[in-house]
Amino acid sequence: MRREGMVVSLENGCARVKFTRESSCGKCTACDGRPCEAVADADIEVAIGDRVAVEMPDKAVLRLSVITYGVPLFALLIGLAAGYVLWQGTNVSINADLFIAIIAGVFLLLGFFALHVLQGKRSLQQYKNVRIIEIIKSYS
Repeated sequence: MRREGMVVSLENGCARVKFTRESSCGKCTACDGRPCEAVADADIEVAIGDRVAVEMPDKAVLRLSVITYGVPLFALLIGLAAGYVLWQGTNVSINADLFIAIIAGVFLLLGFFALHVLQGKRSLQQYKNVRIIEIIKSYS
């Protein structure tokens, strides 16, 4: 995958590159509408403010997509199963479907929280083997 971004800082032979939200993102809110950042190997001479082309392995992008969508989906499915099991073991006076939906919703929220914690612990280098392959526009 190739994306364009701007170098915002240089650290130990690596460049922190900020990407703007693209139209292909659609209504996805994985980055919360904020620009995404990644630390890329700077094999070529770059300066802060340079517009660069960055190459990211497709496997890493796919893995992050699976995590972003898979964790909440898995939590929802576990919540549905847990709601059904809990419904069988309790004597609650509400409708079974409503009870299961509430439990599934709680698990879904826990899945989003877990995803938030996972993303918070991740370093700035969200993708492995990110490389700057070209300077599009240099400001130095």
